Amino acid sequence: MLVFRPLFDPLSCTDTYLLGAARAGEAVLIDPVFEHARRDLALLHEPAWAPLNYSFGGSWEIQPAALHERLAAAGQPAVQLIDVREPAEFNDALGHLRGALLLPLSALGARLGELDRSRPVVTLCRSGARSAQASVLLQQAGLLQVANLAGGLLRWRAEALPVEGGVA
Repeated sequence: MLVFRPLFDPLSCTDTYLLGAARAGEAVLIDPVFEHARRDLALLHEPAWAPLNYSFGGSWEIQPAALHERLAAAGQPAVQLIDVREPAEFNDALGHLRGALLLPLSALGARLGELDRSRPVVTLCRSGARSAQASVLLQQAGLLQVANLAGGLLRWRAEALPVEGGVA
């Protein structure tokens, strides 16, 4: 199977293109940003731990229903849920996901040691914007199994999925 991925780097405002053969494990980066070559080549093998989409912002996303199914699945390695909102938001009207670790975006860099690098990570926030930033930061820190919750808790709640706390 031939893989083609357009990759946008928001920091340098440049595009890189990945063209590869998944079965052979070989790829070519066209017009690469050197600092991101390792990350970009890793895209040749799409994550198998959950059904993910690659966003234009340069990060993997998981849809709320897919995450809900993944959390309920038995026999799968546990997903680490990282809520990057501020402490006052964690118990507000939106509530939070069961088992989520509150790790505010402002403290993420200093608390990387709290994460298990061998387990998948899903970042989440109110709307998905801060958690998208967090997922990029985690990827840059070397974590390979990272995804952002698409639409954040607003979309999770709109799809009537369960939360702890919050207002019904």
